[in-house]
Amino acid sequence: MEGELASTITRLEESSAREQLARAELEAAIAAVPEGIVVYSPGGQILVTNAAAERLLRTTEELSGETLLQRWSRLKVQTTEGKPFPVEESPVVKALGGVPVPGVPASIEALDGKRLWVSISAAPIRAPDGRLDGAVAAITDIGAIQTLQSQREDLLRAVSHDLRNPLQIVLLQAERLQRLLAGTPLEKERLSADRIAHASKQMGVMIRDLVEAARVESESLALALQRVELSQFLQRMLTQSAGALEVGRVELDLPPDLPCANADPARLERIFVNLIGNALKYSPEETQVRVSASAAAGDGKILVSVADRGLGIDPEDLPRIFERFYRGKRTRKADGLGLGLYIVQMLVEAHGGGVWAESRPGEGATFSFTLPAAG
Repeated sequence: MEGELASTITRLEESSAREQLARAELEAAIAAVPEGIVVYSPGGQILVTNAAAERLLRTTEELSGETLLQRWSRLKVQTTEGKPFPVEESPVVKALGGVPVPGVPASIEALDGKRLWVSISAAPIRAPDGRLDGAVAAITDIGAIQTLQSQREDLLRAVSHDLRNPLQIVLLQAERLQRLLAGTPLEKERLSADRIAHASKQMGVMIRDLVEAARVESESLALALQRVELSQFLQRMLTQSAGALEVGRVELDLPPDLPCANADPARLERIFVNLIGNALKYSPEETQVRVSASAAAGDGKILVSVADRGLGIDPEDLPRIFERFYRGKRTRKADGLGLGLYIVQMLVEAHGGGVWAESRPGEGATFSFTLPAAG
C-alpha cells in the first residue's frame, strides 16, 4: 500500500509539474506576442491581458478590473465610417456567443485624443464538454497600414485628376491637328499627330487601369447591382463603342430566354470592353470574335464566353495571364501594363463569379466568366 501511495504521489507531482510548465510556456508565448491578447470570462469580465494589449488599450492597474462594456465605452470605439461601434456587435460579444470573428477594423481613442486604428479578432473558448467557457481576443495595431492606404488614396486622386487633365488637353490638341491636317500634303505632320493621339489614348487606358486596380485591391469599390438583360446591354455597349472597338467583327450569340444578371452595369461594361478588346487585338482582322452566354445548370449562375480565332496563348503564359502586371512573352502583344485581365478577374470576383481562360496555340483563346443570375 505504501509503495502504491508513493507511486501515485510521484505521478501526481510529475503531472502537476508538467501542467505548471505548460502554463508557464503559454504565459510566456502570450507575453511575447506583438499583438494584444485579452482573455474574457463567459460573463465578459477581463481575466488576462498581455503587455501589448495593456499598451494598446491604455490599461492601468486601477482599470484592470473593468468589464468589456466599460472598456469599450472608455476607448470610444468607432467603425471605419467614424460612427460609434455598438458593443453588442463587437467581435468579443459574438465570440462569447460561440461565433469566431476574423479581423474587424475599428478605431479607438489614444491618450492624445487621436484615433488609433486596430484590427480585432475573437474566438470562443470551449471546455472539453463543448460548453462555452469565455473568449479570447487579438488586437493588432494597423495604424501604419491605414496610413499607407490613405497615402495610396491621395496618390489615386493625384493620378486620376492631376494627370488626366493635362493628358486630355494633349489628346484634344492632337485630334485638332488631325482634323486640320486631313486632306493636306503634310503627311509627316499628320502621322505625328496620329501617333500623339494614339499614345495619349494608351496613357489614358494605363491610368484608368492603375486607378481601377488600386480601388479594387483596397476594397473601396462599391458595386451598384441591378438587373441587367445581357443581350440588350451588349448591343447598346457595342453601339456606343463603335469608335473605339471594331464592333463589326463582334458576333453575339445569346439565347432569348437567358436570365437577367445581377450586376453593376458600369463594371460589367469594363469586363466586356477588356475581354472583347483583347480578343480583337490578338486575332486577325478578317476573323470574328464571338460572345456567347448560357444559364449554368442548377447553380444560379450565367456563363459568358468571349472567343477569338487568333494565335492563342502560349501554355507557359496561360496559368499566369490574370496576374497583376503579367504580360505574355511569346504569343501576346506586350503593350499596356498587364492590368486588363487582372482587373477583369477582380471585378468578376467582386460580383461573386469566377473567370478562366482556355487556349491552344494557333487555335485562338476563349475567356469565360460567371455572373450571378438576378432573382
